[in-house]
Amino acid sequence: MDDFVAKPAIYTRVSTAQQEGGTSLETQAAACQHIAELDGQPVMQEFVFREQASAADTDRWLLTDLRRLVREGKITKIYVYSPDRLCRNPFDLMTLTEEFSSVGVQLIFVQGPSGDAPEDKLVRYILGYVGEKERAQIRERTNRGKVATARQGRMPIGTGKGLYGYTYQKETKRRTVSEFESEVVRRIFGWALEGASLYKIATRLNANDIPTKGGNKWHPLTVKRILTNEAYIGVDYYGRTKTQKLRGGRRVLDQVPREQWIKIEDFTPAIIDAKAFHLVQGQLMRPKPQQTVSKTPYLLTGFITCGLCGGHVVGAQLNKRYRYYRCRATTPTTVRPASCNARYIRAEAVESIVWDKVNQVLDHPEIILKELRKQSEGSKGDLSAEFIRLKAEIKRCQDLEARLVKLYMYGEIDDENIRVQSGPIKLLRERYQDELQELTEVQAQKIEVETAEREIESYCKNIKKNLTSLDHDGKRSAFAVLNVSAVATHDQVVVKGIVPSDITTIEQTSA
Repeated sequence: MDDFVAKPAIYTRVSTAQQEGGTSLETQAAACQHIAELDGQPVMQEFVFREQASAADTDRWLLTDLRRLVREGKITKIYVYSPDRLCRNPFDLMTLTEEFSSVGVQLIFVQGPSGDAPEDKLVRYILGYVGEKERAQIRERTNRGKVATARQGRMPIGTGKGLYGYTYQKETKRRTVSEFESEVVRRIFGWALEGASLYKIATRLNANDIPTKGGNKWHPLTVKRILTNEAYIGVDYYGRTKTQKLRGGRRVLDQVPREQWIKIEDFTPAIIDAKAFHLVQGQLMRPKPQQTVSKTPYLLTGFITCGLCGGHVVGAQLNKRYRYYRCRATTPTTVRPASCNARYIRAEAVESIVWDKVNQVLDHPEIILKELRKQSEGSKGDLSAEFIRLKAEIKRCQDLEARLVKLYMYGEIDDENIRVQSGPIKLLRERYQDELQELTEVQAQKIEVETAEREIESYCKNIKKNLTSLDHDGKRSAFAVLNVSAVATHDQVVVKGIVPSDITTIEQTSA
């Protein structure tokens, strides 16, 4: 028996010799054999277990013999016609499923568990639970194995293969130097030593059509990861990060304390001199010279978008004298060229237009109130009666649904009756609930408009006293309160929000 090869098995069971209904021993065996043959693993007759016994418990002669063979490693798969043929008690089913799974034996049901019957749902739950438990155990064993491999001085399989500058060799399980990529790495370190910024290095690489390891464009962060990776001086660590699973299946990488890292020797050949590497680290850590922050105010920052592409518009100063707004998409980045050809917008002109419109509203608040009242015209009248009616209809539907459930529990109606009768009631309840939600939103909008009327009227009265002396921050606060925004091009601007909206031409003057 030393050379015995594990085989698949079939387990069949009937309670009595006269059992009918398509689940006789031979019928079950034939159905299981068919599935086994489709799997490419026909079952030998000596491994077909035909048992006549009650499913009250698992103390059955042939089932006990099958479990022994499983423990001895002589069985690979077990085909069973349906879960109730194996056992009827859910706790016994869970016990057997876990017992077989713990030694790698797969349990396959010909019928189910794909139906909606309670026992089918239970089996699916059990199999899902066991599968998840197995996956967790596999992850734990895999992680323990990788740590053990790393402590032996070898890099775990599947770790760190794709480092730029190297090729991973499966035979030796080591990295070897890639001639072309290693030269690129040396250039990157050389440029960094010359003082080139991460942005400039990425731009140079992209300009020379040099792809990353994955064939993509270079980003400043990609360059930084190369410049800070000790593998380039022949120093490798395992376990620098660990994956944490969050709710919703999202995963994040957490940094592991350095003292827990495991150093791996002779995995990566050095291609950068250690002295040069540490000089680069010093440069990266050196505080960048403080750039002179322009104190030139840009009133519309955050309130203006490009009239050509809809992109963000930011302030810009030419010759340290002239203020303009420009679309950010007109400037290329390391990974994309300029995508908008919008011309610069004169700051003084567009700011003056926008503020004049806001000034009109602040000086004449009735303009705002008129617009707000237009919005609330569809919400006039007392909505309380409609609220009461909809809530009563929803309660009536819920009572009808509860009554149907009680009748079903007491056997007064069958599955088909409860399905036919509960369907229309459910649809009606959902319709009333949707109408109630819409009414709630209308009521909330009405309250918001009424509240906004009072707040804006009060705000305009208070600010009107100091309207001519409002500073930069005061004007921006007014933009926020009135929900003002501007869409502008070199020639025109449209002001949006609770202000008169039209297209205004921007007058052009020579700088």
